[in-house]
Order: sequence, then C-alpha cells, then structure tokens
Amino acid sequence: KGMVSAEGESFEFRTVVNVEGAVETWMTAVSIEMKITLRAIMKESVFFYPKHQRLKWMDMSLGMCCQTGIKVWWTWEIEDVFNRVRLGDKNAMKAYGAKLKNEVNDLVKEVRTDLKKLMRKKVNTQIIVDVHARDVVDKFIRDSIMDIREFAWESQLRFYWDKSLDDCVVKQCTGRIMYGYEYMGLNGRLVITPLTDRIYVTATQALKLSMGCAPAGPAGTGKTETTKDLGAMLAKCIYVFNCAPEMDYKSMGDIWKGLGASGAWGCFDEFNRLIAEVLSVCSTQYKAVLDAIVANRKTFVLEGAELKLDPTCGAYITMNPGYIGRTPLPESLKVLFRPVTVVVPDFALIAENMLMAEGFTMAKVLGVKFINLYTLCRDLLSKAMHYDWGLRAIKSVLRVAGDFKRSEPEKSELTLLFRSLRDFNLPKIVGDDLIIFMGLLGDLFPGIDVPRQRDWDLEKKIEECFVEAGLQPEDEALLKTVQLMELLAVRHCDFIMGTSGTGKSTCWKILAAANGKRGLKTTVKDLDPKAITTTEFYGYINLTTREWKDGIFSLLLRENANAPGTDPKWIILDGDLDANWIESMNSVMDDNKLLTLASNERIVMKPHMRLIFELRDLKYATPATSSRAGVLYITEVKQWWNFVQTWVMRREEDSTERKQMILELFQTYVPDTLFTLKKEFRHMLQPTLDFNMVQTLTRVLDGLYTPENLPKGLPNEQVVLETYFVFACVWAFGSGFTISDGVDMRKNYSTWWKQKWTKVKMPTKGSVFDFFVDKATLKFTPWAQVVPSITYDSATPMDSVTVPTGETQSITFFLDLLVELRYPALLVGLAGAGKTAMINGKLRSLPEDYMTLTTNFNYYTDGAGFRAILESPLEKKAGRNFGPPGNLRLVYFVDDLNMPQLDPYETQYPISLLRQYMDYQHWYDMAKLQLRVIQNVQFVCAMNPTCGSFVVNPRLQRHFMVFAIGFPGSEALMTIFSTFLKGHLKQFDAALNDEQFAHKLIQAALELHNKVAQTFRKTAINFHYEFSIRHLASVFKGLLMSEPTYFQEPAKFASLFIHEAERVYGDRLVSIKDLDAYVKIAKDVGKKFFKDLDQAVVFPNPLIFCHCWKDLDEKSYNKVDSIDVLSKILNSALTSYNETNAAMNLVLFEDAMKHVCRCCRILQSSHALMVGVGGMGKQSLCRLASFICNATVSQIAISGTYGMSDLKEDIKQMYFKAGLKNESIVFLFMDSQIADEKFLVYLNELLSSGKIPGLFAADEVDT
Repeated sequence: KGMVSAEGESFEFRTVVNVEGAVETWMTAVSIEMKITLRAIMKESVFFYPKHQRLKWMDMSLGMCCQTGIKVWWTWEIEDVFNRVRLGDKNAMKAYGAKLKNEVNDLVKEVRTDLKKLMRKKVNTQIIVDVHARDVVDKFIRDSIMDIREFAWESQLRFYWDKSLDDCVVKQCTGRIMYGYEYMGLNGRLVITPLTDRIYVTATQALKLSMGCAPAGPAGTGKTETTKDLGAMLAKCIYVFNCAPEMDYKSMGDIWKGLGASGAWGCFDEFNRLIAEVLSVCSTQYKAVLDAIVANRKTFVLEGAELKLDPTCGAYITMNPGYIGRTPLPESLKVLFRPVTVVVPDFALIAENMLMAEGFTMAKVLGVKFINLYTLCRDLLSKAMHYDWGLRAIKSVLRVAGDFKRSEPEKSELTLLFRSLRDFNLPKIVGDDLIIFMGLLGDLFPGIDVPRQRDWDLEKKIEECFVEAGLQPEDEALLKTVQLMELLAVRHCDFIMGTSGTGKSTCWKILAAANGKRGLKTTVKDLDPKAITTTEFYGYINLTTREWKDGIFSLLLRENANAPGTDPKWIILDGDLDANWIESMNSVMDDNKLLTLASNERIVMKPHMRLIFELRDLKYATPATSSRAGVLYITEVKQWWNFVQTWVMRREEDSTERKQMILELFQTYVPDTLFTLKKEFRHMLQPTLDFNMVQTLTRVLDGLYTPENLPKGLPNEQVVLETYFVFACVWAFGSGFTISDGVDMRKNYSTWWKQKWTKVKMPTKGSVFDFFVDKATLKFTPWAQVVPSITYDSATPMDSVTVPTGETQSITFFLDLLVELRYPALLVGLAGAGKTAMINGKLRSLPEDYMTLTTNFNYYTDGAGFRAILESPLEKKAGRNFGPPGNLRLVYFVDDLNMPQLDPYETQYPISLLRQYMDYQHWYDMAKLQLRVIQNVQFVCAMNPTCGSFVVNPRLQRHFMVFAIGFPGSEALMTIFSTFLKGHLKQFDAALNDEQFAHKLIQAALELHNKVAQTFRKTAINFHYEFSIRHLASVFKGLLMSEPTYFQEPAKFASLFIHEAERVYGDRLVSIKDLDAYVKIAKDVGKKFFKDLDQAVVFPNPLIFCHCWKDLDEKSYNKVDSIDVLSKILNSALTSYNETNAAMNLVLFEDAMKHVCRCCRILQSSHALMVGVGGMGKQSLCRLASFICNATVSQIAISGTYGMSDLKEDIKQMYFKAGLKNESIVFLFMDSQIADEKFLVYLNELLSSGKIPGLFAADEVDT
C-alpha cells in the first residue's frame, strides 16, 4: 500500500502491490512501484511549488520532494537571473540574493515556533540547503559571476525537470545523472561547504567516467557522511560496509554482484583494512562490473555468474591512510577510483549553519566563539588520547545546544552555548587541563556563569540507588553518574575511562538501577572483547562450508535489536582496546548505527540501544575510534576512602563505637603511608595502585578482625584494634617490596615504618616483616617461634615436601587467610625463589572439602585453551551455573601468570578471561554462545616479573594481594636442607648421622653455590648461566640417592657431594677454562670444610658415581672403582644392546663412558638436555644409557605433514605405555624435529607438571 520511514513520514503507492509469490518477485515490484509513485509525487510537488505559500507547501510535501523541488526551482531561478543579467538587468542577482536571505530568515523564525516533529525535521534540513543556496548567490555577487557558462555555476549540483523526458535530471560539470527516486525519509542533510562541493564534483565526474571515487583523509572529516549525503541528494540507495580483515574475497564478490545488479551505491568504509590478497581480487571483481558499464552491456559476469546490469551503480572507498592496521592499495585497484583528498573542513561555517538550523539568531558570532574554543583546546590542553576537538565532537555539542534552545527559548543564546560547551566537555577533561579549559571558556564568554541544568528527580533516585547498594553517595560519584546519563542522551557509544578502582563499573550499574526506578527497565549485557578472539566476537564464515557462525557481540546486538519494547538496552564492552575489534565497530559507533558482518548481514542499532565501553586507555585507538564516542573520564580522587567507609558500614557485628575507631585508624595511617610510598618506594610489580593496597588492607583485616580475635566487651579495645591494624598495614602496603635495582626496599620500608609510627611498639631487632601479633599476648612475636618442625623420610621425593621456615611461615599465614576468605593472591619473585613450592605446600594442606587444579601458562597459552582447562573439573548446576562437583571449593593455581604472548596491542587473551571472571564471575561458552556463571572457585597465582610480559594488566592485578618473594636467606636454607639431609642420614652409621657433619656439608653446599653464582655470570652467549635454589636442591637430590650399605665414612659421602655438585654446576659449563675455574672453586671449598677428612677419598680420580658401578643388575648408587672396571661393564652393556637392537658401532673412550654415567644418573629421577655439535654421539649414548636403565627409547618420525595432532597422539601412546603397562620410557626428541614451535608447549607441560591439558578426550579419562 505504501511506505513509512524510520522517522514516521509516509506516502501511499498509486498502485497497490500484492505480497504474493516468491519474495524477490514482490520485493522487486515494491521497488518499481516506489519509484513510479515518488516520480509522480515529485512532479506534482515541483508543479505546485509556485502556487502555494512556501512553508505551507513544505508541510504538504514529502521531505525529499521539498529538498529536490526547491533545488529544481532554485536552478531555474538562478538561470533566469543569468538571462536577465544578459539582457541588461545588472541588479537581478543582488535582488535574488536578498530574496534568498528573507527565505532563510523566515525558516529560522519558523524553527523557533512549536512545530510538529516531522515539520521541524523538514525545516531544519531546508535551512541547511537554503543557507548553501544563499552562500552560492553571495559568492556570485562577490566575484561578479554574470554568465551561465562560468565554472562557478557549472560546478554546482543543478537539478532540472526535463520536459522531454518528463523526469528529474541532475547535472554537474560534464556529468549528467538521472534522479534515483529511492525513498529517503527525513534523514537530514550535511552542511555544504567548499570541501563537500569538491567531493561532489569528483564523485559525479567519476560516475560519468565509469569509475569509483576514493575520498581519503583523517578521521572525522566527513568522508563517509558526504558520500551518503550525495546519495541522499540524488535519491540513490547507498549501502555502507564497514570493511574488516575478516571479510574474504567471496564476501566481497557477493557485494559487487549485488551492487552491479541493483544499481545501488556501495560505500566501503575503512577499505584499506581489508587484507592485501582480498584487495587484489577486489580490483578484478569491480573491473568486471565497470567493463560491462563501459561496453553498454545488459549483463555482467562475476565469479562464473551472469547477472543483469544496472549501469547507475557506483562504488566509494573511504580511507584513513597511515593508521594502525591499514594496507596500501594495489595499483590495479587505485586506477579504478578517482581519488579526492578530504582535509579539515570549514568548522566555523558548519557551526554557524547548524546553529541556525537549531534556531539561533546569533549563529555567526556563536560559531566563531565555538570554533575558537576548540582550536585553543587542541593547542593548549594536554595531548590526552581521548580528547577529540573535531567535527563529531562539534556536532554533538551543537545538538545539545539545540535541545537547550528549545527547552529554554527565553534564555540568552550566549548562556545556552556556554552551558552546552561546559557541561558536554567537562566529563572528559583530566587533571590540570580543567583549569585551562575553564579559563578559556571564561575568556570567550566573559561574565557568564550559569549553573548546569539538573534533573533533581533523577539525582534523588541515583542517590537512593547508591544507598541501597550500600555505597557512599559522594558528590563526585553522583556527578559522574549524572554526566554518564547526559552523555548517553547525546551519544549512543560512550567510553568510561580511568584507572582501576575509580568506580567505572559502579557508575553504569547505579545509573541502570536509577533508570529502573524511573520505570525504564534497563537490560545490561557485559562482554570482555579481549577474552575471546575477534572472530568469536563478531562471528566468521567457515571457509570450507561457507556457513556463518555467530559471534557473541553480533548475537547480543541482534537480540537487543529484536527485543520488544523501547526500554534502554545496554551492552557493556569491558576490556582493552585493540585496533582490530574496535575499528570493525566504526559503522556502529558513527551516525550509521549499523553493524556490517562478514556474512553481509546488517544489524541496526535502535534509538534505545547503547554501547558502553569500559577502558583503561586509548593507546591503540586511532582518531577514527576516539572521535566516534562520548568520553567520561573518572579521575582518581581518594575513591579508596569511599571504599573503606562502605567496608566499615558492612561490618554488621561491630558496634558504632568500634566502627568509628576503625575509621579513625584508616584516617591516621593510610593517607601518610600512601603519600610516602608514592614518593620514596617502588614495588616489585609496577604499578601497584592505591586502591589495590587499601583493598588488600581491608581483606587482611577481614581475617584479623574476627569475633574470635575481638570478642565483645574487650577492655582495651582501642589498643587491640590498633595492634592488628598496624600488622595488617605493614603487610598490605609492604608485601610487594623486595630488593629492586640494588636497593633493599623491604629494609627501607621497615626502617621508615618504625620511625614514623611509634604508637604501636615493634621489636627493634629484625624487620617489621619478621613478626606477627600473638593472639594470647597481643604482642609482636617472631614468625620463627611458630615454625612447625617436620621430620623427613628419604623414601618421600624431595619435591613433594615443603619445609616451613620463618620466611615461608608468614606467606603461608596470609595464604591461609586469603584462601579461607576466597580472595586471590599473587606471589611474585625470580626463578627458583620458591613461589611454586610455597603454593603447592599450601594446596597439599587444604582440607577435604577443597579440590585443586594447577596450570602453567606458556607463550602459546590462548583464551580458548585456558577456558577449556578451567572448565575441565566443573559440572553443570542449576540453570547457567557451573561449579566443582558437590559442595567442594575449587582452588586454581595459575603459575607463570605473565608468560602468554602479548598481541600487537599489548594484551593477553588468558589474562582478559581471568579478569572477566574476577569482575563478573562468568565467561561465555563459545560452542553454545551462552553465559556460564562460575561458582565456588578462586585463584592463587605466581609469576616471575623478569620474563614473559614482565607485568600483567593492572585491571587484573588490582584484584590480588601481591607478595614479593625474595630468595631464602642462609638461615632459611640451613633449615630446609638440614631437614632433608638429617632425615636421610638418620638411617646411616653414627659417623654420618652426626649433626656437625651435616651442618658442615650444608655450609659447603651454600658457599659453593654462592661462589659459582658470582663467578659464572649470565651473558648473551651463556644465557643459561643462571644458578638458583633449584640447582642447590638438585645437589641434595643427588645426595639422597645414597644408601647406608655403601656409605659408611664421612670422606666418601663428602666425595659424593663433590661429585653431585660437579654434575649440577660443572656439566652446565661450556668451556675447558670455565670447568677448570669450577674445579678450583670446588677444591677450595672442599679443603675448607672437609680438611679433617682424607683428601684422596674426597677428591678421588676418577670421580664417578653411577647406578652401574658393579654390573648391569645392581641398581644402587655408588662410586666406580676404576675406569677399567667401568669400561668392562659398559662394553658388556653395548654388546647386549646390539644383540637385541639395531647395532651401534661405538668405541667407548673415557669421556664417552663418563657421559653414559651422567645420562644414567639423570634418567633415574629427572629429564636431560644434551647439548653438543652434531655427530658427537648424543643419541647413541642416550640409547645406551636408556638400555642400562631398563627403559625403552621412543622417538617421533617427522614427515612433511607431521603436526601438533600427530605429536599429541605419539605422546598419548607413550603415556599409555608408561601409565598402564608401567614401562619406563625415554622420549628422545631432537632439535631438528621441532617442525612447529608449538611442539615445545607440549614438552614444557610434560617437563613442568606431566599434565598436558587436552591430551586425552573427556571419554578417555577415568574419574
């Protein structure tokens, strides 16, 4: 019957179209009838224009007919004026100019009256068109343009009603285009500046020459909008496509087919984001369409399909050259498009026109003030990434000013513009820029200071929501929430920015709740775009089946668009920006409000839908992104104090007096401590936020201020509260300190604390970290007094025992406290400092209602793999809830937290997934695209800040209490190793089971380790010269292989120590010179600590201990008597090997025999890395050593197609043999077999924990 536009304008078809048959048939019929009817309506409008009063005629006509009809008459009138001038009427042009000015003034007066919505739209648009018409005539008068053939007139878009064709024709220069009659509704018009005129000329000439047009220039200069505006003027259907790297040549081919067959125009926004291969194919695809147009053919052939050709089709590519993630266009593509450079437009003219369209009479003066302010802001304010003083920002403020003008018409126009400039820009201004900005405003609008427009009812509701949520309705928080509401009213996409803990999430949560109180039920869906890949975010086409697989964001946006009702619907995108996912959002964020997917589906954002981005910075956003959104910047202004008040308020057991005391303690200790930390100290993990430390303090106090520690009616309550508070403060602010850049921050902090805070007395000896508050005495007591002593039995492997020391006791205390309260902890320290051992010790001691899962991050850990590991122990509960089986609590231990590779935008997918859980307690199931709410789980993590990405995202870090773990002191090492050594030696003879001997041995080991670490430093060549506690532990592991039968005198045991140390340290050295230096150190240490023992026994020649010292059947660990004996045993082993395997023709000289013994020693308990030039016998000696150890050698067979899945299968078979058949397997893997670097991921997992995630399918695992 007819058509209705999005704005509510409608018209009826002259002939009714029946909706029947195939959809493409009746849709084509509708399209044809639309054009026939609109042509008839247009003809009537043009005919009736001179017969009615202008405003009445506009009210009667359709919006597009108003613009085109007036343009037709304007063209006729100007050409009539030229004729009159030619005939001698010299003032004709001036008289016509005066007539046009009156018409504009009439419209500006009309726009201030109370118009109907549709009429207001028409008048607004017509003002912009009429102002341009007026300016053109003014230019003719100024430049004395007197002839109809002058270029100044030829270059204008001229509309004619051609009587011979009985149709509307548009001409410009040599171009002649038929009017398109596509129904445009009331979609407004751009302000026409000399720049837009230039683009129009280029575009129409390109169409005349059967080419495309390529406007290129910086963001926010109006490339896409001008192209759309030209389409609207010529009533051509124009489709905007937001190009993304995910689009392949087939998707593009489908678009070219559609444009060629339908005669529509395509505007490819950010065309140079397509990958080079696709761009190359695009050139042949588009050329196929252009060649058919040039040859005047009726059809064109593309990718094997022949289609009907509509020669009026066109293509426009808009580009930002030189931004992140852009590809240079191939020459074959460039030649198909006419380029036009789009520079900075005439802002003053645009501001003046738009102000006029909004009904301002002082438009010229106000426009100049406006643009001067923005120019000065660009020059004088800081260069913060989120500042945008361009066209999009100008347009938004003008829209606000128009709303103010209509709601308060009696107010001064200067006041209204001042208020809109101030209130719209203040939310994004940071720090000291505020002073400059307000100064500039004051200079441009002297003597004006007007309060902001306030919605008291909304502010009251927001305050109620703060109180109901148990938060502090503080002025700054209220203001930011109101500013967000004002931003959302103007921009449909908004960035909320600021450091962690400033209340970004609280801001939108409170506003959503306040909307609910106003009867606007707000639907909120959140998503972290960096916790999933870009294809999982938007969706992708399966390249083999060409099926479309939805992404999370496309699904959420479609659900919101299709949902009934007009209540607010928000999608919160809380995560880091990268130029890839955010740039694909450009057409959603600008005035198109349209998501174009690689499947060519187009999802339109409805007026009630909003996108809110919660970000830490715009480091990787191009100006194309930052100019498209409103910005609310939340500055750090002691939000921690609001947090503390909320925390105290929620402590229900405490009396009002006690709450007051606690608040006073915070006010006393926290501000000064935070200030000093900023000024004088550096945490091991930077940056450590104030909010993070205060949050940690409250968490520690949660564990200390318990009813057990603080019973009701305490006589000295103030003292007890303060004592526990000081203990908590010491650790909350100081747990992240260690030695950094040679300065012992821990020691300095301890000294400062003791000098600054003297009210609660700390023991003078030792550091503040050496003491805890004893419940019984309420005095500071050394941790060393409560270290539990353990007895060690050498049957237990060393790795599975954690020996407590004074240093580990404190960390264990806090781990116990945090795990019990379900708070996360992060241990930070160098390799070998004992982080993993401490956490594993804690996990082993957990009660039965806990289960644990350990995972090690590596360079290749990705979001999907990490999510699969996290989900493996979980089971489905009610609805969307998932959790560990039964009522168990699950503790995840994530080791090497900072190891995953950084993408080009300095983000890590697993880290983002972890942060999404920490903030929202859920993530998405990527198979079903559903939310999974995760319950009863918590995280403990460890990382080495000198490797991987060095730091982790501060937005994740702020959830953790961070402990810096230094290397254990000599006292702690004595405790640890004496526990192991004494536990082992208690089965030996009295000569060995002697405390003094064990003590000497450990001292020797510590001194040798320190000397080796100081002598052999890490260099670029010898990067493996890094000796940590792990190497020291390896020496003692070797000592624990000894048996009482063969070791009866101390000298032989000392000799075993010298041998084990040589294996651990000496075997790592790469030159004879280094080895000689090591031997000298070892001899000096041996002589110093074992001078009472027989030196010939301590340093025998040869010094070889092995498991085949007697024969192949004897598997005990003992000294080899002589090289000859060893030679007999090994040659006999070689003969036996050759009888059952492919023969190895080896000559076992002395070094080769020593290598076999070393290899045998390692294979008993560990993994070996054999380094040497090819052909040195590494494989052969390894096979012989494996044979001696009764192990089977397994190798992979590399082929051209061997990949990850084959390696996985091979490892699986080895696991089956080792696990089910109890067979000893030696996996011999060579560097030449690393066909893919990712092979090392499986090896890393195999070496570190033995558990390779995803190795076995779910149905292969016994639970």
